[in-house]
Amino acid sequence: MPESTVMVIQSPHQYADIKSHADLDPFDPQRLVSHRSDEHLALLHQDTLVARCSLWWKDTPKSPHGAVGLIGHYAAVNDVAARSLLEAAAERLSQCGCLRALAPVDQNTWRDYRMIVSASDHPPFLFEPYPGRPSSQPFTAAGFQPVAWYFSAMIDQHLSTQTARVVRARARMQQLGIQVRTICLDNLSRQLEQLHAVATNAFRSNPWYVPMSDEDFSKIYGDLATQLPLDFALIAEHNHKIVGFCFAVPDMLQPLRGETADTLIVKTLAVAPDRRYRGLGQVLLEEVHHRAFAAGMKRAIHALVREDAGLQSISRRYGRPFRRYALFGRELSS
Repeated sequence: MPESTVMVIQSPHQYADIKSHADLDPFDPQRLVSHRSDEHLALLHQDTLVARCSLWWKDTPKSPHGAVGLIGHYAAVNDVAARSLLEAAAERLSQCGCLRALAPVDQNTWRDYRMIVSASDHPPFLFEPYPGRPSSQPFTAAGFQPVAWYFSAMIDQHLSTQTARVVRARARMQQLGIQVRTICLDNLSRQLEQLHAVATNAFRSNPWYVPMSDEDFSKIYGDLATQLPLDFALIAEHNHKIVGFCFAVPDMLQPLRGETADTLIVKTLAVAPDRRYRGLGQVLLEEVHHRAFAAGMKRAIHALVREDAGLQSISRRYGRPFRRYALFGRELSS
């Protein structure tokens, strides 16, 4: 890409002096601080910002193959700019001692990561990462290959379904004394502390897992809890302790398009790893389906399910995948 230069951004205020291309997705530079980016790269073409990304090489996922670097906050106006940026990012991570790069990942897998690789006519939904222009072609052109696959499934016919195995599991949970209720704003901080513990234990075996502090978790989910309806955000308690949760909310992007918010987004499902709670995740999932149906919801989306995870078989029982995503990786020279 002629007349292009890569500028290293060290602080948010540097963005004030940069003219951004009209087709580049907007970006809040304060995320460089809140997401603790180690560095930010801006690709300028004739003094106009045409592509950007942040880099992380500290506090990144552990790998037996060596240090892992992350590329996130990614956007580009076209594939040519994207490839130039990704090649520069990979080179910079290699200079910082990384032997592998993953992209796109915004700091860690608790935040936005992966990108759409097979589209559908359904518009972007709440919590969907990188829903705009990104193409996978620049990643493969820059030497990246998919290292993990994900899908989102549409449930539009079976919200009221009562599965026999879930009926049996629900009876077992009731015998244990497990109670299901919605998250409430009263004593929210204590609930978030317990939710964090459940999520940490449930997800620690996931690829590229990095622990998140109580403070960061409370900030992310605390903001969501105060900004979004909680009618379908369910928690399961055993002896007054949270042992599972299903975080689901209406798709609040629908009203922005002039539509009724009649689609439920199931964002996170987690259960404490205890044999007594086997089947609790399915109980929570079916319960949230039933509540959505009773409230007049027309459909639900199981968002961003990893294809090699246990939840994929559960999601496929109720609905059909309609969008696919990938996380990309590349080996770096030492």
